[in-house]
Amino acid sequence: MAKVITFFTSIILIYIIYNYPVNKGYPLLGFLLCLIVLSFSASKIYSDYKKMGDETFENVEKNTDKILKNNGIFEYKNDGFSIKQGNTLDFVKWIDVESISHFELKMLKKVSQNGIEIVTNKKIYKIHNNDEQTIGIEKFENEVNKNLSIEKLYDSEVLSDGSSKTLLYQKTLN
Repeated sequence: MAKVITFFTSIILIYIIYNYPVNKGYPLLGFLLCLIVLSFSASKIYSDYKKMGDETFENVEKNTDKILKNNGIFEYKNDGFSIKQGNTLDFVKWIDVESISHFELKMLKKVSQNGIEIVTNKKIYKIHNNDEQTIGIEKFENEVNKNLSIEKLYDSEVLSDGSSKTLLYQKTLN
């Protein structure tokens, strides 16, 4: 529809410019009106409303809220959290966490995996965020911020293959 409006407005604009002096009166008003309609029609044509699909602000906000509320493979208690991996459910106390890192592994030019690494005084947990099994990492990062005192931000360590590792939390020795 916007293309049809643009086409007819362009014809009217050319007709006004060709047949009338555009410096005063109704031809000037017609000229300005056609320019306004053309600009709005062109902006509608060039914006990708059809490609956006359901990506309105409300839908994106609703999906983000759903992601941030989903526990995924984690269960939270006041003194710690549980990680479900396969058939095992390990409970980790917040005070036992030594460090938490976010990693991104580059395998091919465009293929990568990311996730988190949780180091405790008993075990190292590597959780890849590449499938439906690991939903909940986003909420886990929020829970880390609430329950552990993060005193400083760390820089990413970039490896030779383009992979990176960022320390999110490091336990300080008292």
